[in-house]
Amino acid sequence: MSEGLLKRVSHVNLYSKDSKRAIRFYQEALGLKALPNQSMNDNWYGFATEGVVFAIEPETNRAKSKFRFNRKNPVLIQFKADSPAHLERINRMLERKGINLRDRSKKKSYGVITNFLDPDGNLVEILYEGK
Repeated sequence: MSEGLLKRVSHVNLYSKDSKRAIRFYQEALGLKALPNQSMNDNWYGFATEGVVFAIEPETNRAKSKFRFNRKNPVLIQFKADSPAHLERINRMLERKGINLRDRSKKKSYGVITNFLDPDGNLVEILYEGK
């Protein structure tokens, strides 16, 4: 593959042991809005995010897959904050909802992060990239 051909992410699908619980978490805890015409009973549930579709699927959708892939590795899901004040508002909202923040506004070489785990143990991170 030539360098630079892949420039945009289209979808990020998260496979969940309990997709209904995961959907509720991302809706209620993070405030994500569903794409039009989504139903909790669907085998794919998409959220409206800017630029990339974030979706949750039951693990059973891939149970009969003939190729091997790592089924046990939690993934990192990263959302962006617009400013330090925006990150702080997100932190306070998450804490009000009882979410245990692992790192709260921690300075890293690439920005400032807050992170926590979703119901399936996936690492969710909010990143402010500014200085």
